[in-house]
Amino acid sequence: MGWTNPLADPCSAPNTVLLFEGRGGWNQAGGSELLTTGYHTACNMLFVDGSIGIVGPEQIASLNWAGERKPP
Repeated sequence: MGWTNPLADPCSAPNTVLLFEGRGGWNQAGGSELLTTGYHTACNMLFVDGSIGIVGPEQIASLNWAGERKPP
């Protein structure tokens, strides 16, 4: 299921989570509380800079969810 991080936007830091694999529904918005590794041993992520990644449970706490702005 695909979820959108509502705190992310095009001006967010490049490593901010934009889309992620979560539980329940699809085309929803939420944060790390909705993240799941229930479908695989890791989660698929899309970041603001367009990069993708597979994130294991041990990396979840270090992800950027807050959408801090890039410095001018």
